[in-house]
Parts: sequence; structure tokens; C-alpha cells
Amino acid sequence: MNISIKTILNGDIYFHPRATIIKDKLLMTMQAINGSDFFGPIQYSISSDKGENWTKPEFVQGMGCVPVSEGTEEAISGVVPESFSQIREGICDVIADYHPASGKVIAIGHNVYYKGNRFYDSIGDFNPSDSELKRFPVYTVQDNQGKWTGKREKLRFPEFEDYSIYTCNCAQKIILPDGKMLIPITFGNYCRSVTSFLCDFNGEDLSVIKRGNVLENSVKRGLIEPSMVEYQDKFYMTMRAEDDHGYLSVSNDGLNWSLIKAWQWNDGTALTMGSTQQHWLKLGGKLHLVYTRKTEDNTGVMRWRAPIFIAEVDTQRLCLIKDTEQIVLPMRGDPEKPETIGMMGNFHPLALSETEAIVTVGEMRPRMNYSGETLLARLRY
Repeated sequence: MNISIKTILNGDIYFHPRATIIKDKLLMTMQAINGSDFFGPIQYSISSDKGENWTKPEFVQGMGCVPVSEGTEEAISGVVPESFSQIREGICDVIADYHPASGKVIAIGHNVYYKGNRFYDSIGDFNPSDSELKRFPVYTVQDNQGKWTGKREKLRFPEFEDYSIYTCNCAQKIILPDGKMLIPITFGNYCRSVTSFLCDFNGEDLSVIKRGNVLENSVKRGLIEPSMVEYQDKFYMTMRAEDDHGYLSVSNDGLNWSLIKAWQWNDGTALTMGSTQQHWLKLGGKLHLVYTRKTEDNTGVMRWRAPIFIAEVDTQRLCLIKDTEQIVLPMRGDPEKPETIGMMGNFHPLALSETEAIVTVGEMRPRMNYSGETLLARLRY
């Protein structure tokens, strides 16, 4: 596999740039990062030449940051307390998907909260919290003329809405031939579980038809940020965890999932993965996993979020084939000075054809004023 890398978007840094194919062009959503989990409004850019060049990013209407009192009404139950008067609600972790049956683009992420110029931990991930603020999946739609609705809608599912967090974020989804969507979901309070939804999308509204069984891992925050793929009539889900593993599950229908299995090599040894994402890529007729892991060189990098690797998946043995591993995006900086390493944990792969794909990512150097570049790796068989 041949891999080439270039800087895109004029060297500006955007966090989790993620693209989808719309007929003969690409649409990529992204947002600026100005602090730990502190993001700017959702923006988008268009490429008409397979990602070589991109238009100047524009804002997605309705997907910015607003005071809680003006945001989605389900963000809080009852009257807004005085203590929340300075809190704003934003959107993050968006992935847009083209929906062929409707000709629309549906962009799904989740809400998040800020107070002052920093992230507000509404669910106690980093500090104890008894906040009434909820986090949930949010989506907006772009029509076939390229116009966004300007509205952000909540994906309603009453069974999960009493949890502190119920989200679809950073998630690869599956659009079925009949237009229905399979969407991976995380839900819980501090420790989260994972399931999947079968959803109907009529071009305007997204609604849940049924949910799958629940997958669990009781360590720290549990299972988060799942992604799904369909390959050779089976469905696969990979999940981020916080016990130095990533996990895999398999399903015949995208709803009934097997017990989770930690990612390992074909020789039986486990990969050591930090709390970061893994994503799928179908390329060259094979299924691949794109991921980060611990190596001899990156022990000083937080959660080992560089470099980004790719390896072929053995779908019979449910493991990665070790001698197929390649570096997609190398570690950039001095390993002896971890603060100079651009972390790349929030990346996104996209197959452009059977033999060509891109992986987009925004570098992040927190101790160097969140500096970095927006990068695109091109993979060709």
C-alpha cells in the first residue's frame, strides 16, 4: 500500500476533520480547538478533486454555541438554575454522512457545555458533578442544494434520556440499501455501555425503530465512541475503552452483538491501546482497522495518540494481521520532548474507491498553544 501525506486547509488546525462522499465531491466537517475539549462551532469544507484542494471552511448554521437557556430545551429538566446562567451549550464530535435514498446529508454529533473559556464537565468525567445538564445525540441536515436547515435536532430515545450522557459521537455508521441507518450509541452515567440503533431517516427527521443488545466493560468510563462497518454480510463494531485495550464485537444483523473481545495480533498477543478511537476502512477488498497503540517510541505521548497505524483484519479469527501493519501518519516531533509531538487521536478514514482512501486528522500540541496542522494521508493499493 502506497501512502502519501499533505497539509490541507492552508495549514490551519481543525480538530477531528471528517469527510463523506456526495456524488462527485467530498464534504468535510471540522471545528477549531482552543483548549482541552473546548471547541469552536462546526464548520464544513468542500473538495471537488478527491481531497487535494478544499474550499475555505464555512459555518454550519445552527451548530454553534448558545447559552443553555437558549439551547435545546431537553438540555436541562425544569427551570434553568441561576448557577447555569453562564454556561453555554455547543456541539462536537460530528460526522456527516451522505444518505443516497433522500439525497440529503445528515450530520450527527453530540452536545457539550462550556463555562467561560473552558470545557464544563457536566457529567463528572474529570471532577465530581451533580449537574442536571444532559448530553445527547444531535443532528442537522443539508439538502441536495447544499443548504443546511439551521436546526439542531435531538435523536429521541426515552429509555436512555435519564442518563447523564447518551451519545453518538465520532461514530462510523451504516446506511442500508433501503435507506435505514444503523447507528452505534454510548449511554450511561460515569461508566458507559454501548448498543446500536436501527433508525429511519426520511430526509428530515431521524427516529429510532429498535435498539440492539447492550455491551459492557466496568473499567473506568466503560465503553465509548463505538464505530461500525458492514463487511461480507456481517457487521463489526470497534470500541474505545480505558483499560489499555480496544474492543471488537460482531453481529449478523447489526443489532445482536457478540461478547466483546480485546484487539490482538494473529499470534495471540494483545495490542496495548490507550483511551482513544479506532475506525474501519474497507480497501483493496479487505477490511482494515485504523488505530493508535503503544510503541517503544511514543511512551511519552498522552494515550499514545501518534502515530496512526493501519492493519488488515482477519475476520475469521477476529484479530489483526501483524505483518500487514503500516504507519498511516507518522509521529511528528521529538520523542525526547513529548510536548512537540502532534497528537492525532481523533482521525477519520474514508474509502474513495476500491483502491484509494484518505485519512484526515488535526494535530494537537496542548503544551504548544494547541498548535498543529490539518493533515490528509492518501492510501493507494
